[in-house]
Amino acid sequence: WKLENGSQIVCGYNCKKATTYLFGRNYTAWYAPEISISDGPWKLFGLPGLILKAEDDKGHYSFECITIEKPNWKDVIYNISYKPFIVKKEQFFNLQKRYYENPAATVENSGLIQSPLPSSANKSRPYNPIELSE
Repeated sequence: WKLENGSQIVCGYNCKKATTYLFGRNYTAWYAPEISISDGPWKLFGLPGLILKAEDDKGHYSFECITIEKPNWKDVIYNISYKPFIVKKEQFFNLQKRYYENPAATVENSGLIQSPLPSSANKSRPYNPIELSE
């Protein structure tokens, strides 16, 4: 990260500007030093405050915090049914591209039971992966 001059109010917090190059994209992030959590959306983290807003320079990907609420529960929620598995990066991107090209067929072939989908669900979308390079 490169800490830059500039400030912006995001979600009620006075944020500072930082830029970086990650996975083939240039990002500008706005982080809140007041929130001392070095984290943010997706794989954007490592600044001296929580990243509340970030976008790539082409405007293809944008993340913005819209609200911050303190939860009224104290227990941590775990998804114990989640079973991670290893796939090669090339295999992952091929599957992701297939989904973008024909989302309805991908879900149908997964074996999941689904309710009838509107015709708009079967439209292909442009394949523009967030990670362009390593």
